[in-house]
Amino acid sequence: MSFLAYAASDGCIKIDYTTRDEATGIIGSLASPPAPVATADDRDSITEKAYAHLGRNPSDLVYIADTDGLLFEIIINHAYSNERELQGKWHFIAWSLLVMCLVCFVATLLLGLGFKGLLLFAGITGLYLMVVQTGIQNEVKAAVVCLIILLLVCTLVPALRGVRSQLHKLEPRTNHPMQPSGEVARFEVEDQPSPPADR
Repeated sequence: MSFLAYAASDGCIKIDYTTRDEATGIIGSLASPPAPVATADDRDSITEKAYAHLGRNPSDLVYIADTDGLLFEIIINHAYSNERELQGKWHFIAWSLLVMCLVCFVATLLLGLGFKGLLLFAGITGLYLMVVQTGIQNEVKAAVVCLIILLLVCTLVPALRGVRSQLHKLEPRTNHPMQPSGEVARFEVEDQPSPPADR
């Protein structure tokens, strides 16, 4: 049996999965495949040629099929794919941090947070990177969660300030000559007998 390798850079080769047979390792069949990039008489040889093609064209996908068009394997350049995936991940992280930075900047201006705005950005950035690096959530879900937390904090700041202001007004004023009711405190002094005069 002869095997052929077909290459596609955008995964445009259509696959008919109705012919799938797990017992024989058939994934499906190729519909109108392009011209093959390599041929061989056995699977090992065609696989070796497929990896050689991926070394020259790392972005391609190589489809291993027989002369009847039955697909047995799809080979990719894992090192290239992992690198592209990592680049995409860090690009999204960078954009997420930029959005958080802009939100903190706007909140700092509108709410007058001052130095606390920088602390808020540092805190939310640390939380986001920790969640992503530990694998609790991927970078997309972590960004959504952290942005929600950030917006909630920015929403609660004015409310907390209002509560603090009300509590401050309710505190009794100490060391003040006026009573809370606004009346002047009165002090009564009992009459004391005068000491005898010196003669």
